[in-house]
Amino acid sequence: MTSHTAFTTDAPPANLAWMLAALTMLGPFAIDTYLPAQLAIAEALGTDIHRVEQTMGVYMAGLAAGPVLGGPLSDRYGRKLIAVIGLLFFALASLLIAQVHTIEQMIGLRFMQALGGGFAVVTSAATVRDFFTGREAARVMALIGIIMMIAPLAAPAIGAALLQFSGWRVIFYALGGYAVLIAMLLAWRMPQAQRTIEKGAGLRGVLRSYRRVLCHKQAMAFAVAQALAACCMFMFLTESAYVYIGFYGVAEATFPLLFGANIITMALFNRINVRMLNRWEPYQVMRFGLLLQAVSATLLALIVWLSMPPLWLLVALIMVTVGCMGFIMSNSITCALSYFSSNSGAANAVISTLGFAIAGSLTLLLTLLHDGSAVPMTSMMAACAVSGALVLFGLTRAPDAEPG
Repeated sequence: MTSHTAFTTDAPPANLAWMLAALTMLGPFAIDTYLPAQLAIAEALGTDIHRVEQTMGVYMAGLAAGPVLGGPLSDRYGRKLIAVIGLLFFALASLLIAQVHTIEQMIGLRFMQALGGGFAVVTSAATVRDFFTGREAARVMALIGIIMMIAPLAAPAIGAALLQFSGWRVIFYALGGYAVLIAMLLAWRMPQAQRTIEKGAGLRGVLRSYRRVLCHKQAMAFAVAQALAACCMFMFLTESAYVYIGFYGVAEATFPLLFGANIITMALFNRINVRMLNRWEPYQVMRFGLLLQAVSATLLALIVWLSMPPLWLLVALIMVTVGCMGFIMSNSITCALSYFSSNSGAANAVISTLGFAIAGSLTLLLTLLHDGSAVPMTSMMAACAVSGALVLFGLTRAPDAEPG
């Protein structure tokens, strides 16, 4: 049974991109702001840094779980309501994390924090799909990507500053405050698309939406390729603080500069991506990005395996490898969602859940492989990048939009 719910839309695309970027920034802020504080958190909670690193994998697991309900519920009840609910849940968990006294408490609450974050952020790409398709959607996603890169660029510096002047707990108070501010902004200004919403009978409707997405082989291939490419970046995020600060002896105040170098490269590649979309389709640009990532990650792993390289060479190769997400992310989402018009929220939920589930599993595996060097990190980065390229080149073709 299908019913029609009318929504109005009065925000121009530029405003929409800024709002969705502010929402999507929640992820990088929650992941990157506390990276410089990992050693301090370990000391304060009386645990090992690798237990603190495990909160990254747990956070990924929460991000995987959040969209499972958030996506289809946003298809049914609208993006705005679901985004605001998720943001407020994220804010509450953030405030509770600031009060923890054991690493076990932090691990549990990081999962709850990510659950709310995933519930909210899943609405972002689905909202783009509500308003745009094809190259136009890819350009809007790229614009959102450019804007939101402010977050991973600024987050480690903000975290280091808060750590220096107020301690690590204030980082989570700040995250909670940011979520509340974005919830207020979206409640006030976020547009709703006028569209037809399929309303199934409760859980059966949700499961029907998921089955439609999961049975689409091409969309799933794009989702897996994107997930593996993103895992290449998450492997770096998990071990970056240890490799740079603990292994190479970089000062905590310098860490944000080295970390930010990757974001600058990603922003540069994102701008090149926008130019390339004037000539090529998103699928072609994505293939280029994944191939470049696979080559650079493999070279990085080989150099580290043969002999520990100087810091400048390690940083340069990581910049290229991580920066390739500027070519990959917006185009992969555009390709995958192009097959779904009426249930893009459920489709984006499946893509997000799959991506973060894979990332969470591989992140936890990386912490178990830790041997005091950069070899596990770079090896895992190469394995993820090469696997993603193999999936894309072996199992996908240029998409033609289908009703979904």
